[in-house]
Amino acid sequence: MALIFWALGLFYNWKGKASGLAGNLMVSACVGIMFISGAIAVGEPWNPVSWTLGSLAFCFDLGEEIAADAMDVEGDRLRGSRSIAILKGKRAALYTSGLLFGLFILISLLPVIFNWLGTLYLFLLPVMDGYIIFCTLNLLRSQTSQAGRSWIRRNYLGVSLCLLAFLLARLVMR
Repeated sequence: MALIFWALGLFYNWKGKASGLAGNLMVSACVGIMFISGAIAVGEPWNPVSWTLGSLAFCFDLGEEIAADAMDVEGDRLRGSRSIAILKGKRAALYTSGLLFGLFILISLLPVIFNWLGTLYLFLLPVMDGYIIFCTLNLLRSQTSQAGRSWIRRNYLGVSLCLLAFLLARLVMR
């Protein structure tokens, strides 16, 4: 599996960057597979929490990649990219990104529904999901590429901090 994703990374660097959505999917698959790789490494390849976290990482990263493409239309056009923003327009790319962040929020509810992660997750979830909604709405309203990039970075940082807080709290609780 490591070889497959290593090759995917090489292919992305060689041809995938300019391929638009296909390239975005390659990057996001490499991000999402990390959680599943961890589950495989500890002998639990079908662990639903790992697959859920992998799906969350995939959706979030794909949303971020597509939004970033919308902020760099000029550079991507010069490079010959076939991004959603170039093919369908910046608004379409941002709304696609927003839908992916919405899917992230729906998937993030699975651990609550199945009680996989306990009450701590229940307390962090509204903070994380609320922050994603806040950043996504501001991203959709952004008038300049600079403002859009700022909201993308804030979104990424917020989710990273929530994940870190959850992991640290889980370690302390053990």
